[in-house]
Amino acid sequence: FGRALRQRDPFNRRGALSFNDQALRKIDDFLTGPTDEDDKEVLHATVRWLEALQWGRELPLAPLRGDLTVEHILPLRPDALWTNDFPDRAMRERLARLIGNLCLLQRTENQVTAGNRTYADKRHVLRAAGRELHMPKDCAKADRWTPQVIQSRTTALRDQAWKAMNLPPRPN
Repeated sequence: FGRALRQRDPFNRRGALSFNDQALRKIDDFLTGPTDEDDKEVLHATVRWLEALQWGRELPLAPLRGDLTVEHILPLRPDALWTNDFPDRAMRERLARLIGNLCLLQRTENQVTAGNRTYADKRHVLRAAGRELHMPKDCAKADRWTPQVIQSRTTALRDQAWKAMNLPPRPN
């Protein structure tokens, strides 16, 4: 999937995005399951692509900047304050790696301002994200960051990606 996202077809055909049923299931698993944190290139490319899809028919104000990183709203290594909404450790670790928990942020905002802070603290950072970013503002709309919010957002992003790729209905 990552290779397909990076490939370009100069004639604007589906080309690289023609998949058999097995590949379609793998794409669906990729978009709905935990991300592979070891493959930073594919993770970053996927989140940048999902950010670009947020623009819909609008044109972005500017190309996506190079200093953007992937922010995990629910941190990979959360402090004790996150355990109120995410008490089950295994579930918390899985949810932290779902596409619905990710967005792009400037490197300094991600590392310094957002970090592993609570959602209430991060929400201010997400709201103030650059004008060229839609995903952080979308994440900031939630009053609380909960498992249901992450799951719902994962489904919405998967559906948006599936539609953008003009793929047939997902296999069972």
